[in-house]
Amino acid sequence: MGIRVSGFEVCGLLDSTTAGPAILSGGEFGAEASIVALLAALAMAGYFTRKAIDQGKRRAPVWRRGEVTTSGGPGC
Repeated sequence: MGIRVSGFEVCGLLDSTTAGPAILSGGEFGAEASIVALLAALAMAGYFTRKAIDQGKRRAPVWRRGEVTTSGGPGC
């Protein structure tokens, strides 16, 4: 859309600009750095966490389950 994404200019069919305070527009970094995007992500995380808890699908963290995990990467 012609706006900054992660600080890089991206060309698109539309040419747009952002205006306003950096906290609302994301400033030079892009729209994903705005407080609006942060609040939307937190709201969605809260919603899906609550939904998982209500459905009994929440799992304890790995350090509480006592499972041993490996990264599985090269050189392990």
